[in-house]
This record gives sequence, structure tokens and C-alpha cells, in this order.
Amino acid sequence: MDKKGFSSTSHYIANEYLKVNHTFLNAIIEKLLRVDENSAGEFLLIGDNYFMTPEGLKILASNMAVPGNIFYGVDRNDIERLWDDLRDMGIIEPYLYFLMKKNIK
Repeated sequence: MDKKGFSSTSHYIANEYLKVNHTFLNAIIEKLLRVDENSAGEFLLIGDNYFMTPEGLKILASNMAVPGNIFYGVDRNDIERLWDDLRDMGIIEPYLYFLMKKNIK
């Protein structure tokens, strides 16, 4: 299977950035997929690992910015590091980045 167009995986984001078990992140992605039908093409499950497109990463990061969501227990610095890298990669536009930083306080 060609994984072209996918930027990252749930295992990588969970281990490298959020410092959580990948099953935690997979559960969040599965919840997003149930709630937002438009995100279905942005996440591809292979085995127990979700591959994510740049838009999928943007959806995931935007979800992290909502106060009181399931990411509440994740260290703020880890989330901000992910946002910073996504901004540097051009996945998150400056305005969305500003809104996410504002909402996390």
C-alpha cells in the first residue's frame, strides 16, 4: 500500500510529542472520526497505527486547543512543542496557531 500523502503516525505523535501510550491517541482519533465525518480520509488505520495526512494533523492539533477536551491531562509543553513543529512545517496557519496558544491558557 502506498502511504504517500501521509505525514505522521499516531505512534510517533504519541511517543515523540505527547508522551502517552499510542492507544490513548488512537482512542482520540477514533472519537474524532465518529464526530467529524469530513476527517475520515485524513486518518488511515493500518494494524494499530493511524497514518495521518497534514489535514489530519491539523484536525488533531485543533482538537487539542479546545478547553476541557480529552487532551486535558497531557503536559502543556508537549502539546505546544507539537504545535510549534506543525506551524514550522506549514501545517498550521499562523492565525490558527495564535488561537490555539490563546485557548490553552
